[in-house]
Amino acid sequence: MVFGGRTGVNKPFEPAQEDSNSSTPTVQGWDETSKPTPPPTQHASLADCPITAATEATDQTSDGRLHSGKLSVEMINGWSYDNSFYLQWVSDMHTVIDPVRPGWISNIGVGTLNAADGFVSPEISARQTLECFASSGYYMNFTNRVDLMDEATTISGYPAWRMRAEVRIRSADMPEIEGDVVDIIVVDLGDPNKMGLFVSSVTIGDTARQTKVDAAIDTLRVG
Repeated sequence: MVFGGRTGVNKPFEPAQEDSNSSTPTVQGWDETSKPTPPPTQHASLADCPITAATEATDQTSDGRLHSGKLSVEMINGWSYDNSFYLQWVSDMHTVIDPVRPGWISNIGVGTLNAADGFVSPEISARQTLECFASSGYYMNFTNRVDLMDEATTISGYPAWRMRAEVRIRSADMPEIEGDVVDIIVVDLGDPNKMGLFVSSVTIGDTARQTKVDAAIDTLRVG
């Protein structure tokens, strides 16, 4: 993903034309009056996404894992902790990154989705998060999104929902970059106020980094 243009500042993304086929969030939260259908594979929602007001932050330990509340994942050896990476609708975000080339990184991270922002279902919240991530400032020159995985799973016995998609770009400045494979996993922690989130991005075709990220996903756990 593009890195360096939108980190550390709590402000909304600048939406382009809205996709009327997807769920319609507002900055106060998501519209949960009906269950949305899976988003189209060729377009991400470009509607405004919530800006969370939650400020709780989990202290990071020296156990080699990233922690957000009860959810944690093993860090990837050699990747660097970056406290400037954020997603505006996610609180308590903790991330490690690996530079791919100037202006482009791969990453894994954990965070928290809050019910106060409208996140109440792992399935719907995973789709909403993928829509927001794909249409965020981290993917300038976005062209299309191709969904590869959209399924229920469990993490440490807790119900969860996983999505994987190719978020594709076309940039004259980075002609060799096709985009990222993005993984989103939302975990129902049994807390009505919040859910756990895992997110990762790896350059399309980068099998070495993808292997490392897949291994990290296998270490995701609650508790």
